[in-house]
Amino acid sequence: MIIYYPLRYFSFHIIGSILLLFFLVPVHAQDHKIDSLKAALKVVKQDTSRCRALAVLAETTDEGEWQIYNKQLKEITLEKLKTLKESDPLFRFYKRHLAMAVNNEAYELQNIGDYDKAVEVMKEAIKIQESIGDKAGAASSINNLGAIQQRRNNFIEAMAIFEKGQKINTEIKNWRGVAFCLNQIGSILLGQGNIAGGIAYYEKALKISEQNHIKESEGASLYNIAFALYNQNEIAKAKEYALRSLEIREGTNEKNDLSFALTLMGRIYVKEGKFKEGIEYFEQGLKLRKEIGDHRSIGMSYQSIGNALKAMKDFEGAITNYEEALKYTRGNKDKLGSAFSLINIGDIAYEQGNKSKALTCYTEVFNTAKELGNAALLSDVTKHLHKLYSSQGDYKKAYEYYNFHIVMRDSINNQENKKAIIRSQFAVEYAKKEQDMKNEQEKKELLYEQEKIKKQADLEKQKAISYSFMVGAALLLALIFVVFLNLKQSKSKNKIIVEQKKAVEAQKELIEEKQKEIVDSINYAKRIQYTLLAHEEFLQNNIKEHFVLFKPKDIVSGDFYWATKKDNNFYLAVCDSTGHGVPGAFMSLLNISFLNEAINERNISQPNEIFNYVRKRLIEEIGKEEQKDGFDGVLICMNQHTGKLTYAAANNKPVLISGTELSELSSDKMPVGVGERKEDFRLFSVDAEKGSTLYLCTDGYADQFGGPKGKKFKYKQLNELILSNSDKPLKEQKGILHSSFETWRGSLEQVDDVCIIGIHFR
Repeated sequence: MIIYYPLRYFSFHIIGSILLLFFLVPVHAQDHKIDSLKAALKVVKQDTSRCRALAVLAETTDEGEWQIYNKQLKEITLEKLKTLKESDPLFRFYKRHLAMAVNNEAYELQNIGDYDKAVEVMKEAIKIQESIGDKAGAASSINNLGAIQQRRNNFIEAMAIFEKGQKINTEIKNWRGVAFCLNQIGSILLGQGNIAGGIAYYEKALKISEQNHIKESEGASLYNIAFALYNQNEIAKAKEYALRSLEIREGTNEKNDLSFALTLMGRIYVKEGKFKEGIEYFEQGLKLRKEIGDHRSIGMSYQSIGNALKAMKDFEGAITNYEEALKYTRGNKDKLGSAFSLINIGDIAYEQGNKSKALTCYTEVFNTAKELGNAALLSDVTKHLHKLYSSQGDYKKAYEYYNFHIVMRDSINNQENKKAIIRSQFAVEYAKKEQDMKNEQEKKELLYEQEKIKKQADLEKQKAISYSFMVGAALLLALIFVVFLNLKQSKSKNKIIVEQKKAVEAQKELIEEKQKEIVDSINYAKRIQYTLLAHEEFLQNNIKEHFVLFKPKDIVSGDFYWATKKDNNFYLAVCDSTGHGVPGAFMSLLNISFLNEAINERNISQPNEIFNYVRKRLIEEIGKEEQKDGFDGVLICMNQHTGKLTYAAANNKPVLISGTELSELSSDKMPVGVGERKEDFRLFSVDAEKGSTLYLCTDGYADQFGGPKGKKFKYKQLNELILSNSDKPLKEQKGILHSSFETWRGSLEQVDDVCIIGIHFR
């Protein structure tokens, strides 16, 4: 679930002080203010005053009414702009109000599900605002555009838009806009399975909102954290945040936001088995959604009420609500939403013995699932069809659907789409890099030819001068003639050189431009990769004393450190993927995806079993192409309730220092991937005494060439360095490791990615 600000409300800044004063009055006085503005419209003739009044009414009146005022606002501004020059003081005024009207049109379009048109119209609003230098307005509309792309599931594009919006809003100190962007980025990360990263962004947004007393944003952040905790089944904590969010949203009078808060409270009560209380909250949210005309969310409300009634065995009431949900989902062409209602109606019909109706519902869902290519829905509905045909004694069809169910179930977690996305992001880098090398070679050849021509010209000129001196005064006329010819030839060659120099300079500019594009693309890839790494705030919340030394060889890295939390278990992985740079980064994203899948989707808890699962997935996905890519590394699991620490290690030995003794812990001599050995990974445990320190590192530090003789640093020297400084604070240890590495490397190139994490136990 993602929280979206309604577009027409998020454009609040455009209206100015009049709207601000309007919202500062008590709620019971707002109707009077609205009536006053409506009355004023009938008598006020001045267009600027009419625009201000229409702007307020377009923002504050109910569904079906605000659109009329918004249309009038757009008509007035367009008409006035036909006669005004850009130098006119009122030109900017009417442009700003036109942008607001266009922004509101985009809100209406996305509300009825026409996202393509909504994007087009929102870009038009941004263009208007940028043309008059309205940074605040453009930032607001950019945020709205990101929300539309997010609702369309264009997550990569939405992420880039929100990053741009965060930057602009920070520049103009619009903390409301900054908090909005942080909340939306958190929602995208959460949707991709990066739970820790998503909550970290929500908490940043909450902190900014609290510091700047922005109640709407504070309510949104609390809601998002509550929903993330709800999805993690941490119901008690979710309820605490949800109640805080609900309290704030009841005071802001934002109906859309309040409807989501009420719906979440309903879900929490249903989860607790308090169905009547849950339904009461669902119905309150439904009422608000009808008032604002959010048809997409209305269907969701009916679906939620139906689910609660179904759980209470009130099948008649459940079907009534599912059929209401169908009216809205079909009206919005939401085929997936319709399928959810149909499958529930089919379940109830089956329970009541109406197998004919159940078959009709299941068959429609099956056809929809095939059309959408939704493996999860196909897996679910074929399981129902198998059960239905079995109960009718049609074992042939039951067997067919059972086989279909098994195939779909096994394909649900297929990561081919994830790989395709990652490949598409990085394939461009390979092509650009190859083109860059080609351009560099052409540049060298061109410079060589230019130098060759220049030297040849100089040589011939020198020969001519020398010859003229040898001939002497007697051949003065011949000398003058030869010099004349020589100068003419030099002039011609100089002209060629000048033209070639211009060509070289043009080629150089092109190369520099292409190189900048490549670096920008790789830097964007770095941002994608860094969103998946363990955030410092998340590590600090789970490991009080630690340091992270992370030095990629290139912009992006094959080494990665990743963390997640499941129930009472905190997991931390330090791994070295095959390769470095762009290929290594590709592998690191794939490996993180499989680790996340094992823990958060497959609910595998033991580190060794997690490695076994990830190895299996790697072999399934890339091993069949005779690739031996994978990773070496360590995955530790700390039970925060018992304090027990277990781990699995692949070609990598953790180091434990207790007092003055250093121990290299056990590991399995095989990678997570295709290797010579195929036995299961072992589970190891660590007795971490108070005051001891655990070090996890990849091989990049030990393999670095340097020193007086240009040799490898090696693990023995690394362990001695760690041991000799283990009594120092962790921050100081990190500084010593960094400076020692740079001193050893000297002027030599870094050979591999470097990652070392130290954890001190109190």
